[in-house]
Amino acid sequence: DRDTAGLLILTNDTLFGRRLTDPKNHVPRTYHARVRGHPDEQTLQALREGLDLGEGDHTRPAAVRALGTPRGGPPIPRTTGGGSWTPISGDLTNGAGAIRALAMAPSDSDVVYAATNDGNVLVSFDRGANFELILSGHPGWPRVTREIHIDPNDPMTMYLAVASFGETQIRRTRDAGRTFEAVDGDLPDIPVNVVAIDVRGAATVLFAGTDMGLYRSVDDGQTWHRFGVGLPHAVVIDLLVDTARDRLTIGTQGRGAWRMAIGIPGDMNGDGRVDGADIDPLILSLGDPQAFAREFPQVDPIACGDLDGNGELNGADIDGFVKLLRPEE
Repeated sequence: DRDTAGLLILTNDTLFGRRLTDPKNHVPRTYHARVRGHPDEQTLQALREGLDLGEGDHTRPAAVRALGTPRGGPPIPRTTGGGSWTPISGDLTNGAGAIRALAMAPSDSDVVYAATNDGNVLVSFDRGANFELILSGHPGWPRVTREIHIDPNDPMTMYLAVASFGETQIRRTRDAGRTFEAVDGDLPDIPVNVVAIDVRGAATVLFAGTDMGLYRSVDDGQTWHRFGVGLPHAVVIDLLVDTARDRLTIGTQGRGAWRMAIGIPGDMNGDGRVDGADIDPLILSLGDPQAFAREFPQVDPIACGDLDGNGELNGADIDGFVKLLRPEE
C-alpha cells in the first residue's frame, strides 16, 4: 500500500492502531472490490505480480481472485412460492448496472419488458428466457421504478416514462420496440416517473406521474392538463388504473397514497361510448345537475365530464367534448 486511505480502525489502543495501519509493518489485509465489467485472467495476473505506478513506485504482489459476477450482472429470477429462486435470463445490463423496472403484458404472459439503470430497455417473447435490446441510453433514476406500462389489450404496445429534463418524456411503441413515438404533447419539461392508461374510450386516456404531481391527457397524448383536485404537487411514483371500480390510485413520494374517481371522458350516459347520444346528457348535467343525477345515477358527472381537469363541470368542458366527438379537427 502507498497509504492507508479507505481503512478505518476503531480502537482505544493508539499503539495497536498505529501498528495495524502503518504500511511499513505490512499487515495482511483483505479487500473486497466491486469493479465495472468482468476482469480477465491477464488483469488478475498483473495484480498478483504487482503494478508499476510510475515514478519508481510499485504495488506489492497481491493474492487476488474473482469472486463472481458483479452486481450489474444479476439475471431475472423466477420462483414458485418464494421458497427458492432460479435465474431465467442472462445479464440485461451493460455489465455494471441493475434491473430497475420489469413488466409482464396482462394479455400475454410470454411478453416481458425490462429496463436497467444503465439505460437499456429490452423485450422478451418467451417469459424472460431471452431478451432483445430495443432502446439504449434511456435516462432516469437508478432506483426501482414503474416506468414501463403495457397496454392491457395489446402486448406489442408499451409506454415508457422518462424521468429526466430535456427529453421526450413519454415514449410509446406499438410494435414491441421496433419503433417509438412521442406522446408527451404539451406536457411541461419535467421528469415523468410513471405512466398509466385507460383504454375504455375511443381515445386512450393517459396519466403521467411527474415530479410536480399528476397530469392527464384525454386525446391520446396530444394535450395535457394537471389532474386531481386536492392532490398535492408532490412527486408521483406509482399509478394504478382500476377500471372495474372506476378509480385511480396514486402513490407519491413522501405525501402518502391517494385515490380518485375516474370515468370514460365524455361518456355522459354511461353506455361505454362517446358519441352523439352523450350530447343531451351533457347539456342536462350543465343545466340541471339534480335532474342529471336522477336520470343517470350510474354516471359521475365530474369524472366523465370534467375534460379540462379543473375539478368542475362547466361550459369550459364543451370544447373538450366536441374534440372527443370530432378528433380529426
